[in-house]
Amino acid sequence: MKLRELRLGYDLPQRWASKFSASGMSLALTGRNLKTWAKIPNVDPEIAYSTGNGTQGVEYGSISNGRSFGISVRVTP
Repeated sequence: MKLRELRLGYDLPQRWASKFSASGMSLALTGRNLKTWAKIPNVDPEIAYSTGNGTQGVEYGSISNGRSFGISVRVTP
């Protein structure tokens, strides 16, 4: 099981948006690939196994996706 993406957003008050001549503003924090629960350590179940007919379930030793964080600001005119 994997926590692939988590996003927390907040709509800023209208008075803040009006300072920028906008009708709305929002702020969001995003995190990707935050946690993987697996019986095999350091293996990402999304990318490490083949799904081809002859090699199903073969682990290729690939590195898991990196964890990333982001901030976004949306301004609606």
